[in-house]
Amino acid sequence: MPRVPSQAPVQYLKRKLDNRDWMMQYGWTYLASDSTTKFWKRLMKYKTSSKGWLGSVPNWMPKVSDADSARIGYYDIIDLIDQQLSKEMPICCGGSMEVDGGIYYCPVCEDSENAIESDELLNIFTTNQVREVKINYVIMEYLPELSTPLSQAAQSKWQQEIHGWMWNNMATLVRDIVSNEDNYLRRADGELVFFDPVVGMMPSPRAFSEMNTMNTMNFVEMFCGMDSNEYIETYQEYYDDLQPLKVIGQYCVPRGPVDQDSDYLSLGWYRAEEPSLDNHTLYEIANSNVIGNNWSTNVGRYA
Repeated sequence: MPRVPSQAPVQYLKRKLDNRDWMMQYGWTYLASDSTTKFWKRLMKYKTSSKGWLGSVPNWMPKVSDADSARIGYYDIIDLIDQQLSKEMPICCGGSMEVDGGIYYCPVCEDSENAIESDELLNIFTTNQVREVKINYVIMEYLPELSTPLSQAAQSKWQQEIHGWMWNNMATLVRDIVSNEDNYLRRADGELVFFDPVVGMMPSPRAFSEMNTMNTMNFVEMFCGMDSNEYIETYQEYYDDLQPLKVIGQYCVPRGPVDQDSDYLSLGWYRAEEPSLDNHTLYEIANSNVIGNNWSTNVGRYA
Protein backbone atom coordinates (compact mmCIF):
# COMPACT_ATOMS: atom_id res chain seq x y z
CA MET A 1 0.00 0.00 0.00
CA PRO A 2 1.21 3.56 -0.72
CA ARG A 3 3.25 5.85 1.49
CA VAL A 4 3.47 3.44 4.42
CA PRO A 5 6.94 1.95 4.93
CA SER A 6 6.79 -1.84 5.00
CA GLN A 7 9.47 -2.14 7.71
CA ALA A 8 7.59 -0.34 10.49
CA PRO A 9 3.98 0.38 9.43
CA VAL A 10 2.56 0.48 12.97
CA GLN A 11 4.93 3.18 14.21
CA TYR A 12 4.48 5.20 11.03
CA LEU A 13 0.67 5.06 11.13
CA LYS A 14 0.57 5.94 14.82
CA ARG A 15 2.45 9.17 14.07
CA LYS A 16 -0.08 9.94 11.33
CA LEU A 17 -3.30 9.32 13.30
CA ASP A 18 -3.87 13.01 14.04
CA ASN A 19 -3.30 14.02 10.41
CA ARG A 20 -6.91 13.78 9.29
CA ASP A 21 -6.26 14.64 5.64
CA TRP A 22 -3.57 11.97 5.33
CA MET A 23 -5.62 9.36 7.18
CA MET A 24 -8.66 10.12 5.02
CA GLN A 25 -6.69 9.76 1.81
CA TYR A 26 -4.12 7.04 2.62
CA GLY A 27 -4.22 5.65 6.15
CA TRP A 28 -7.88 4.61 6.08
CA THR A 29 -7.32 2.53 2.96
CA TYR A 30 -4.21 0.85 4.37
CA LEU A 31 -5.86 -0.10 7.66
CA ALA A 32 -9.10 -1.27 6.04
CA SER A 33 -7.22 -3.44 3.55
CA ASP A 34 -5.13 -5.04 6.30
CA SER A 35 -8.10 -5.73 8.56
CA THR A 36 -10.35 -7.03 5.77
CA THR A 37 -7.74 -9.46 4.45
CA LYS A 38 -7.07 -10.81 7.94
CA PHE A 39 -10.81 -11.29 8.47
CA TRP A 40 -11.24 -13.41 5.33
CA LYS A 41 -8.19 -15.48 6.30
CA ARG A 42 -9.75 -16.09 9.73
CA LEU A 43 -13.04 -17.04 8.10
CA MET A 44 -11.33 -19.62 5.90
CA LYS A 45 -9.71 -21.17 8.98
CA TYR A 46 -13.03 -21.06 10.84
CA LYS A 47 -14.68 -23.21 8.17
CA THR A 48 -12.21 -26.03 8.79
CA SER A 49 -11.65 -25.62 12.54
CA SER A 50 -13.21 -27.29 15.57
CA LYS A 51 -15.33 -24.18 16.02
CA GLY A 52 -17.82 -25.76 13.67
CA TRP A 53 -20.03 -26.50 16.66
CA LEU A 54 -20.76 -22.77 16.83
CA GLY A 55 -22.48 -23.04 13.50
CA SER A 56 -21.49 -23.28 9.85
CA VAL A 57 -20.72 -20.20 7.78
CA PRO A 58 -24.09 -18.73 6.73
CA ASN A 59 -25.13 -18.57 3.08
CA TRP A 60 -25.19 -14.77 3.10
CA MET A 61 -21.39 -14.85 3.32
CA PRO A 62 -19.53 -15.13 -0.02
CA LYS A 63 -17.60 -18.26 -0.90
CA VAL A 64 -13.92 -17.27 -0.56
CA SER A 65 -11.22 -19.46 -2.09
CA ASP A 66 -8.15 -17.44 -1.05
CA ALA A 67 -7.13 -14.37 0.94
CA ASP A 68 -3.54 -13.31 1.49
CA SER A 69 -0.81 -10.77 0.76
CA ALA A 70 1.69 -10.74 -2.08
CA ARG A 71 4.22 -8.50 -3.78
CA ILE A 72 3.75 -7.52 -7.41
CA GLY A 73 5.91 -5.58 -9.84
CA TYR A 74 5.36 -2.33 -11.68
CA TYR A 75 4.15 -3.83 -14.96
CA ASP A 76 1.72 -6.13 -13.16
CA ILE A 77 0.26 -3.03 -11.49
CA ILE A 78 -0.16 -1.36 -14.90
CA ASP A 79 -1.86 -4.48 -16.31
CA LEU A 80 -4.31 -4.56 -13.39
CA ILE A 81 -5.04 -0.85 -13.85
CA ASP A 82 -5.72 -1.36 -17.56
CA GLN A 83 -8.08 -4.26 -16.85
CA GLN A 84 -10.03 -2.13 -14.39
CA LEU A 85 -10.14 0.92 -16.67
CA SER A 86 -11.32 -1.17 -19.63
CA LYS A 87 -14.60 -1.87 -17.82
CA GLU A 88 -15.73 1.76 -18.23
CA MET A 89 -14.39 3.07 -21.52
CA PRO A 90 -15.12 6.73 -22.37
CA ILE A 91 -16.79 7.46 -25.71
CA CYS A 92 -14.99 9.48 -28.39
CA CYS A 93 -15.70 9.93 -32.12
CA GLY A 94 -18.78 7.74 -31.85
CA GLY A 95 -17.01 4.75 -30.31
CA SER A 96 -15.26 3.51 -27.19
CA MET A 97 -11.75 4.71 -26.47
CA GLU A 98 -8.98 2.17 -25.88
CA VAL A 99 -6.62 1.93 -22.92
CA ASP A 100 -2.89 1.26 -22.63
CA GLY A 101 -0.63 1.91 -19.66
CA GLY A 102 -3.38 3.70 -17.78
CA ILE A 103 -4.03 6.11 -20.64
CA TYR A 104 -7.31 6.27 -22.58
CA TYR A 105 -6.82 7.10 -26.25
CA CYS A 106 -9.06 7.44 -29.28
CA PRO A 107 -7.83 5.49 -32.33
CA VAL A 108 -9.73 7.90 -34.63
CA CYS A 109 -8.72 11.40 -33.51
CA GLU A 110 -5.79 10.25 -31.33
CA ASP A 111 -7.08 12.27 -28.37
CA SER A 112 -5.91 10.87 -25.03
CA GLU A 113 -6.67 11.10 -21.32
CA ASN A 114 -4.39 9.97 -18.51
CA ALA A 115 -6.69 8.20 -16.05
CA ILE A 116 -3.91 7.55 -13.55
CA GLU A 117 -2.86 11.17 -13.07
CA SER A 118 -6.31 11.98 -11.68
CA ASP A 119 -5.97 9.26 -9.02
CA GLU A 120 -3.31 10.18 -6.46
CA LEU A 121 -2.97 6.66 -5.09
CA LEU A 122 -2.25 5.17 -8.50
CA ASN A 123 -0.08 8.11 -9.41
CA ILE A 124 2.31 7.24 -6.59
CA PHE A 125 3.00 3.86 -8.19
CA THR A 126 3.35 5.00 -11.75
CA THR A 127 5.14 8.36 -11.41
CA ASN A 128 7.92 6.77 -9.39
CA GLN A 129 7.72 3.46 -11.26
CA VAL A 130 7.66 1.56 -7.97
CA ARG A 131 9.57 -1.65 -8.61
CA GLU A 132 7.52 -3.78 -6.26
CA VAL A 133 4.60 -3.17 -3.93
CA LYS A 134 2.79 -5.21 -1.32
CA ILE A 135 -0.88 -5.89 -2.01
CA ASN A 136 -3.66 -7.65 -0.17
CA TYR A 137 -6.12 -9.73 -2.15
CA VAL A 138 -9.30 -11.74 -1.68
CA ILE A 139 -10.59 -14.22 -4.27
CA MET A 140 -14.28 -14.92 -3.95
CA GLU A 141 -17.17 -16.24 -5.98
CA TYR A 142 -18.63 -14.23 -8.84
CA LEU A 143 -21.94 -12.61 -7.93
CA PRO A 144 -23.78 -11.81 -11.17
CA GLU A 145 -27.00 -10.18 -9.99
CA LEU A 146 -27.59 -6.67 -8.68
CA SER A 147 -29.91 -6.26 -5.72
CA THR A 148 -32.42 -3.49 -5.14
CA PRO A 149 -31.78 -1.42 -1.98
CA LEU A 150 -33.07 -3.12 1.14
CA SER A 151 -36.06 -1.65 2.95
CA GLN A 152 -35.61 -0.32 6.48
CA ALA A 153 -37.32 -3.41 7.86
CA ALA A 154 -35.05 -5.72 5.85
CA GLN A 155 -31.95 -3.75 6.87
CA SER A 156 -32.92 -4.05 10.52
CA LYS A 157 -33.44 -7.82 10.22
CA TRP A 158 -30.19 -8.40 8.34
CA GLN A 159 -28.15 -6.16 10.63
CA GLN A 160 -29.27 -8.05 13.70
CA GLU A 161 -28.41 -11.38 12.10
CA ILE A 162 -25.08 -10.34 10.55
CA HIS A 163 -23.79 -8.29 13.48
CA GLY A 164 -24.82 -11.04 15.89
CA TRP A 165 -23.20 -13.89 13.93
CA MET A 166 -19.99 -12.01 13.22
CA TRP A 167 -19.46 -11.08 16.87
CA ASN A 168 -20.66 -14.32 18.47
CA ASN A 169 -18.72 -16.58 16.09
CA MET A 170 -15.79 -14.52 14.78
CA ALA A 171 -15.25 -11.90 17.54
CA THR A 172 -15.53 -9.42 14.68
CA LEU A 173 -17.22 -6.03 14.51
CA VAL A 174 -18.85 -4.91 11.29
CA ARG A 175 -20.46 -1.75 9.98
CA ASP A 176 -22.09 -0.38 6.81
CA ILE A 177 -22.81 -3.84 5.46
CA VAL A 178 -26.60 -3.51 5.15
CA SER A 179 -27.14 0.24 4.73
CA ASN A 180 -24.76 0.56 1.76
CA GLU A 181 -26.26 -1.07 -1.33
CA ASP A 182 -22.80 -1.38 -2.91
CA ASN A 183 -21.98 -4.05 -0.30
CA TYR A 184 -24.40 -6.77 -1.37
CA LEU A 185 -25.28 -8.63 -4.57
CA ARG A 186 -27.22 -11.79 -5.46
CA ARG A 187 -26.17 -15.18 -6.72
CA ALA A 188 -27.68 -16.46 -9.96
CA ASP A 189 -30.39 -18.21 -7.90
CA GLY A 190 -31.36 -14.90 -6.26
CA GLU A 191 -29.71 -15.59 -2.89
CA LEU A 192 -28.50 -12.39 -1.21
CA VAL A 193 -24.77 -12.17 -0.38
CA PHE A 194 -23.07 -9.48 1.72
CA PHE A 195 -19.54 -9.44 0.34
CA ASP A 196 -17.85 -6.16 1.31
CA PRO A 197 -17.99 -5.53 5.06
CA VAL A 198 -16.00 -2.95 7.00
CA VAL A 199 -14.59 -5.15 9.77
CA GLY A 200 -12.31 -5.10 12.78
CA MET A 201 -11.73 -6.79 16.12
CA MET A 202 -12.43 -5.18 19.46
CA PRO A 203 -9.13 -4.19 21.12
CA SER A 204 -8.66 -4.86 24.82
CA PRO A 205 -8.74 -1.80 27.11
CA ARG A 206 -4.95 -1.93 27.40
CA ALA A 207 -4.40 -2.29 23.65
CA PHE A 208 -6.80 0.57 23.05
CA SER A 209 -5.02 2.89 25.51
CA GLU A 210 -1.55 2.06 24.12
CA MET A 211 -2.59 2.35 20.45
CA ASN A 212 0.35 0.19 19.34
CA THR A 213 -1.33 -2.34 17.02
CA MET A 214 -2.77 -2.26 13.53
CA ASN A 215 -6.02 -3.67 14.89
CA THR A 216 -6.44 -0.87 17.44
CA MET A 217 -5.77 1.86 14.89
CA ASN A 218 -8.17 0.17 12.49
CA PHE A 219 -10.82 0.11 15.22
CA VAL A 220 -10.40 3.85 15.82
CA GLU A 221 -10.54 4.70 12.10
CA MET A 222 -13.39 2.37 11.13
CA PHE A 223 -15.63 2.48 14.17
CA CYS A 224 -14.92 5.64 16.16
CA GLY A 225 -14.95 9.39 15.78
CA MET A 226 -12.40 11.83 14.48
CA ASP A 227 -10.97 13.12 17.77
CA SER A 228 -9.69 11.45 20.91
CA ASN A 229 -12.62 12.49 23.11
CA GLU A 230 -15.09 11.00 20.65
CA TYR A 231 -13.32 7.70 20.07
CA ILE A 232 -12.71 7.13 23.78
CA GLU A 233 -16.42 7.56 24.42
CA THR A 234 -17.33 5.30 21.49
CA TYR A 235 -14.95 2.59 22.68
CA GLN A 236 -16.75 2.53 26.02
CA GLU A 237 -20.10 2.25 24.27
CA TYR A 238 -18.89 -0.79 22.33
CA TYR A 239 -17.44 -2.32 25.48
CA ASP A 240 -20.76 -1.94 27.30
CA ASP A 241 -22.99 -3.07 24.43
CA LEU A 242 -20.96 -6.20 23.59
CA GLN A 243 -21.34 -7.78 27.01
CA PRO A 244 -20.77 -10.49 28.04
CA LEU A 245 -17.16 -10.36 26.85
CA LYS A 246 -13.70 -11.28 28.10
CA VAL A 247 -10.15 -10.19 27.31
CA ILE A 248 -7.73 -12.56 25.59
CA GLY A 249 -4.38 -10.98 24.82
CA GLN A 250 -4.92 -7.75 22.87
CA TYR A 251 -8.56 -8.51 22.01
CA CYS A 252 -12.00 -8.47 23.56
CA VAL A 253 -13.93 -11.60 22.58
CA PRO A 254 -17.44 -12.84 23.38
CA ARG A 255 -17.93 -14.77 26.62
CA GLY A 256 -21.39 -15.74 25.40
CA PRO A 257 -23.93 -14.57 22.81
CA VAL A 258 -24.45 -10.81 22.74
CA ASP A 259 -27.72 -9.67 24.31
CA GLN A 260 -30.46 -9.57 21.66
CA ASP A 261 -31.51 -6.15 22.98
CA SER A 262 -28.00 -4.72 22.59
CA ASP A 263 -27.80 -1.40 20.76
CA TYR A 264 -25.00 -2.92 18.68
CA LEU A 265 -27.56 -5.06 16.86
CA SER A 266 -29.86 -2.14 16.10
CA LEU A 267 -29.93 -0.32 12.78
CA GLY A 268 -29.27 3.02 14.43
CA TRP A 269 -25.86 2.00 15.77
CA TYR A 270 -22.83 4.20 15.24
CA ARG A 271 -22.02 4.97 11.57
CA ALA A 272 -24.76 2.62 10.35
CA GLU A 273 -26.59 5.36 8.45
CA GLU A 274 -25.80 6.50 4.93
CA PRO A 275 -23.44 9.49 4.86
CA SER A 276 -24.73 12.94 4.03
CA LEU A 277 -23.08 15.35 1.61
CA ASP A 278 -23.62 18.08 4.17
CA ASN A 279 -21.10 16.42 6.48
CA HIS A 280 -18.18 16.44 4.05
CA THR A 281 -16.16 18.76 1.84
CA LEU A 282 -16.17 18.42 -1.93
CA TYR A 283 -12.61 17.08 -1.78
CA GLU A 284 -13.63 14.34 0.65
CA ILE A 285 -16.62 13.41 -1.49
CA ALA A 286 -14.44 13.07 -4.57
CA ASN A 287 -11.57 11.18 -2.96
CA SER A 288 -12.61 9.39 0.21
CA ASN A 289 -13.32 5.68 0.56
CA VAL A 290 -15.26 6.55 3.71
CA ILE A 291 -17.97 8.05 1.54
CA GLY A 292 -17.64 5.94 -1.58
CA ASN A 293 -14.94 4.30 -3.63
CA ASN A 294 -14.71 6.92 -6.37
CA TRP A 295 -16.07 10.18 -7.71
CA SER A 296 -18.64 8.73 -10.12
CA THR A 297 -20.04 6.38 -7.49
CA ASN A 298 -20.37 9.19 -4.96
CA VAL A 299 -22.14 11.53 -7.39
CA GLY A 300 -24.48 8.78 -8.52
CA ARG A 301 -25.44 7.72 -5.00
CA TYR A 302 -25.47 10.93 -2.99
CA ALA A 303 -25.76 13.95 -5.28
